[in-house]
Amino acid sequence: MTRIGLVGARGHVGEELIRLIAAHPHFELGFVSSRERDGQRVADHVSGFEGDLHYRNLSHEALPGEDVD
Repeated sequence: MTRIGLVGARGHVGEELIRLIAAHPHFELGFVSSRERDGQRVADHVSGFEGDLHYRNLSHEALPGEDVD
């Protein structure tokens, strides 16, 4: 399983990427970053997404510390 993180995932492209990655059998979302939606559930904004993943406001300096591939 490959873990992927998305930065700036609030817009239309981000939402479509969330759906595609979540539906892929070999990928999983490690984090989804958005300043405006920090702390909110991804499932509340992306139709068809299930799970308890929350948006996070991550700085670029914090990204290397995330557990993603």
